[in-house]
Amino acid sequence: KAQQDFNSLKQFTENASHELQTPLAIIRTKFDLLIQAETLTQQQIEALQSANDALQRLSNLNKSLLLLTKIENKQFEEKVTINLKELIENKLIQLSELIQNKNIHVTYSLEEITINMNSDLAEILLNNLLVNAIKHNVPNGEIIINL
Repeated sequence: KAQQDFNSLKQFTENASHELQTPLAIIRTKFDLLIQAETLTQQQIEALQSANDALQRLSNLNKSLLLLTKIENKQFEEKVTINLKELIENKLIQLSELIQNKNIHVTYSLEEITINMNSDLAEILLNNLLVNAIKHNVPNGEIIINL
């Protein structure tokens, strides 16, 4: 009975998280359009940005729930060989605008290292590590990556 309840809960969480993705994306698009409107006051723009930030946190929570259910349901079983150096370099390019906005200096020394794991999980893991290092860094800060 407990296992059946647990499986039902996992299935509900996955379904609910999946169903929330579309409305969250629609709301995000509407916020982006509103923020760009030229008729808004500074106070209205700040209120919209605050609501947009809350929406981003909700979206991240939803993605985390969906990821957890996929892990629990063993949907990330497929492992491939991943070149960590290449993955890190590509991710730094993707995040370059965020890095530049905070004027963060990134130095790295990367060797050719490969691992066997699910490529989606590797991408999520590295993205979370780098985004957190950027967001929680000080302006004009530094990130050092050695591999």
